[in-house]
Amino acid sequence: MKISAVLLASLLVAGCASSRGTEPGTEARAELPSPVFELRLADAEAGDRMIPATIRSTGETIYLAPEAALAIDDLAGAEVVPGKQSPALKLTFTRSGARRFADLTEKHQGEPLAVIIGGEAITASVIRATIVSGVLVLEGYYSEDEARRIAAALSRR
Repeated sequence: MKISAVLLASLLVAGCASSRGTEPGTEARAELPSPVFELRLADAEAGDRMIPATIRSTGETIYLAPEAALAIDDLAGAEVVPGKQSPALKLTFTRSGARRFADLTEKHQGEPLAVIIGGEAITASVIRATIVSGVLVLEGYYSEDEARRIAAALSRR
């Protein structure tokens, strides 16, 4: 099943931030680096080498895959667009990034995908369909200023 960028809101609804690192009383785990942008597969259950993170808007703990599925080099640009309730970030992938994103969403339907911006898990939502548009729209709790700062940071690489 293929969908357009318009339906991405059902895939990703932005939260705000996360905490990361090791949990008290557990063995040391690898920490999440502070990338400008990444997409990582996620899970509700801890697994080998998985990295814990908390979605601030829900308080939910998720576990991130140790490797990014896509990263800043896969982005062609970022811009602020009107959202339903607040400004949204429209991320456009490069041609190769769009192919990788389509493959990722095709192969991992039913699995959570986390959006990492500035080293923080912004959201983790279940992939519902193959996305071939090469565009990812993040709607959520961004002020106009915050959305513009993030878009500028993602475009400056």
